[in-house]
Amino acid sequence: MRGSTLLGWTGEGSIADLSNAARGVLKAERRKATLRESGGTVVIDGDRPTETAHMLANLPGVSWVGVGHSSGTLDGAYQELAGLAKTYLRKRGSFWIRPEARGSSPTPGELTGRAVGVVLDAVKGSRVRENAPSTVFTLGWDGRAGTAGVILALGPGGVPTGEATVACLVSGGMHSSVTAWYALLAGLRVELVHARVSDESLREVARLYAELSHRVNPEALKLRVLEGQTIRDAIASWAEAQTGEIFSGVHGWRTGRGVVPRKARAPLLLLPEEGFESALSGLGVRGYSPQPAETSTGHASTRQLTFGGVRTDMNGVLDGLR
Repeated sequence: MRGSTLLGWTGEGSIADLSNAARGVLKAERRKATLRESGGTVVIDGDRPTETAHMLANLPGVSWVGVGHSSGTLDGAYQELAGLAKTYLRKRGSFWIRPEARGSSPTPGELTGRAVGVVLDAVKGSRVRENAPSTVFTLGWDGRAGTAGVILALGPGGVPTGEATVACLVSGGMHSSVTAWYALLAGLRVELVHARVSDESLREVARLYAELSHRVNPEALKLRVLEGQTIRDAIASWAEAQTGEIFSGVHGWRTGRGVVPRKARAPLLLLPEEGFESALSGLGVRGYSPQPAETSTGHASTRQLTFGGVRTDMNGVLDGLR
């Protein structure tokens, strides 16, 4: 099926960054498509638009994802809207219109008013419902081109991925996993850094990378695993060489065991424990509960294994670190 995938921008950061992030995902998936920006919407023209929409649904900076069609005229956009209504709106179903107007004419209210009439004519017995409608349509016009679409899902919000990079110390547990995802939602590129405690901790970190790699442009994500030294010394020797920001997943800034380097910043997340648990559940990973790590001084050299830039599953990460 030919058509357009539509990404609604949150309005935070840069819509150009959102386009670049979507382009990176499509490149990783070896999918051919053309991208352009229309007002606050990124329009992606190519095959299998619904599949592409779900592929991009979790990109930081996405308010909503949908499918639809473009038109060089406003009348053509209304015609496309009528066709979408016949496909996606059931008889006696409820709907709402989300307008995106750029410029002084037509106004968002004028767009909505005519669009409501178009949908009511296309699907007899349907009704307008602003709160909790069964279907939400979009209609956009930027003075040069129009888009008509239907929203399939809401995105995660946040800021599109920019150029700034931070390191996030991750154990595979709840707090560090949520911190890494929130750093990505803040528009940051992230290097996950894990001092290997056990095979289980490494599996959970691999699971975290795998999930995040399907939410962001994989070029914005890396994983570094430290091995061969005690936990404290491995992290300390790595941290000494860092010049950028380091985020710690330690909740409440517990540094009594000396595992977290002093130059790291505790997460600025004002969440109760149940808030972390809810965020972790939404992230789709389990959250490993590590045993207390051995932190005594050691002198062995540290081996660093790196992986990144691809979409994969947990086993793909583990294989890539060998």
